[in-house]
Amino acid sequence: MKCQIKKALHRNEFYVAVIIVLLCAFIEMRSGQFLSANNLVDMVSAMIVPTMFGIGQYMVIISGGFDVSFCTMASLSSYVIVDTLLPLHRKTRRYRRISMEDWSRTINTRKEHRAILDAMASGNADLAESLMAKHIENAKKHMLGGFKNHG
Repeated sequence: MKCQIKKALHRNEFYVAVIIVLLCAFIEMRSGQFLSANNLVDMVSAMIVPTMFGIGQYMVIISGGFDVSFCTMASLSSYVIVDTLLPLHRKTRRYRRISMEDWSRTINTRKEHRAILDAMASGNADLAESLMAKHIENAKKHMLGGFKNHG
């Protein structure tokens, strides 16, 4: 056990990990919001594309090839992303078509989004919540009306 600890202390990865943990702790102490749920979700969503590249590279390595070129990694990752998102794109086509037919609804939607963002920016959570609920109801009515008109 002591031998493993000594080996770890002589590796660069150990010190990089310690620096990252200390940096996270320092930022959290200064801001108080670094390790908040919203920020963690934002960081995870920002890591989606690099994770897809990593998965692609992992697939290349375990398949027996050890080609770590960017082109191979990018092409495999792009294939995985397209293969995942294309069915979703096809499923939402009808919703997009209906939502784009009524230009006045598009303008109203932008106004509703702006009002929600303004309420959030001013710190009025109750107003933002009520505006968001109203927006969701309007969107439901619009979409259901669109389906009735289109069969």
